[in-house]
Amino acid sequence: MSGFGIGQRPRTSLQKSVKFFWISIWLVYLSAPVNDLLHGGHSTGVQVLGWLGLVAFVSWYFALVFRAGRGEGHAVVVGSIVVLTTQSTVLALTLGREWLVLFVYVSISSGAALPLRLARWSIPLVSALLTGVALIVPDGTRFLAGLLLPALLGGFSMTAYGN
Repeated sequence: MSGFGIGQRPRTSLQKSVKFFWISIWLVYLSAPVNDLLHGGHSTGVQVLGWLGLVAFVSWYFALVFRAGRGEGHAVVVGSIVVLTTQSTVLALTLGREWLVLFVYVSISSGAALPLRLARWSIPLVSALLTGVALIVPDGTRFLAGLLLPALLGGFSMTAYGN
């Protein structure tokens, strides 16, 4: 697997399996939105829309992580980051603080998939948006301390894997 980084597109079955394994481990952090959908007291319609939103986010995230690489056109990767950012914002604003964790995934995606010259700007911007949304969402500031540092550190640490 020489020359294969986390921020690069996997080419072999082994690389795909390893990448899928590592990505899947981190999906455990989606337990907050899942718990919110199961026990948050939302109406059935809101739950259905929430599940659709979560599935769409995870699907887009997987598509970005598996298809994007440093060799991809920047427009595809930037467009994917914009879609994930929009989904994170809408879901957090409509469903609540448990959904703020999605911004951490966006930051990490930025660090892994974008060229360093773009990632160094997108990671702080995503983290600033996380902060802004946390200030708007009821009790969002309670989650901010536990999410802001992982968004910044996770995003910047991922820049090393793609280069």
